Amino acid sequence: MRRSGAEMFALAAARALAAPDDARLLRELARAAARALGAETAAIRFHDAKETVSGEWRAPSARAKAAQPRRFDFSGGELQAIFPPPLRGEISTMKTVAATLALAAAGWRRARRAARRDPLTGLPNRAALREALARAWSEAERYGAPLAVAVADADGFKAWNERYGHAAGDRALRRIARALRRGARASDFIARWGGDEFVLLLPRTDRAGAEALALRLSAATRPALTIGVAARAEDAARGPADLLRKADAALRRAKRLRGAE
Repeated sequence: MRRSGAEMFALAAARALAAPDDARLLRELARAAARALGAETAAIRFHDAKETVSGEWRAPSARAKAAQPRRFDFSGGELQAIFPPPLRGEISTMKTVAATLALAAAGWRRARRAARRDPLTGLPNRAALREALARAWSEAERYGAPLAVAVADADGFKAWNERYGHAAGDRALRRIARALRRGARASDFIARWGGDEFVLLLPRTDRAGAEALALRLSAATRPALTIGVAARAEDAARGPADLLRKADAALRRAKRLRGAE
């Protein structure tokens, strides 16, 4: 039995969801949509904040009426619009394609969130931090705003694990994550960097403000935290990665001074 273009797209979309990265997922879905619609090319966009899918496709130039790109928006489980109006036979296929795209978008959002979330603490992970730091750096550069980073490390965590066990160590890391959430401001971005290290991204905060926050947070948990800070302007950071390196170096210096390695 010959499958319809919409059915072929649904199968191709299911395979595309196994793509290892966002860019490949979008390419695979676009190719599948183009085949299903009998189009030369197609483009797909997922709008994470708006929970919508939009895109466009271009039919073969021989079909004069469809020579210009057609655009669609799919939101709330319904195909909202196709511009210009579809040709006969296109609408049912497009509805199926758009509905499948919406399912793909939901899966993409879930996978994206999971890939950027630390499973133990529920905090954003290293990948999410890098993205947030790049955005915050660009904003600080554009508006000449202060920006600081704080790197926190649990004192004597290895000994804590050895004394109380790894399950207790996991509970301690979750307590630290909760304490950082409570102590930080709504605008701050908190991530687990790995092991017993956490990073706080502090927009519109200079060195003095970052040090004051670090002082409040350092004794708010058990085990206690040692925190190193660096500020974009005061520490003459050359970029996001350099700002993070400087904060990490400040942490190492602070741990040596406290004898808290």
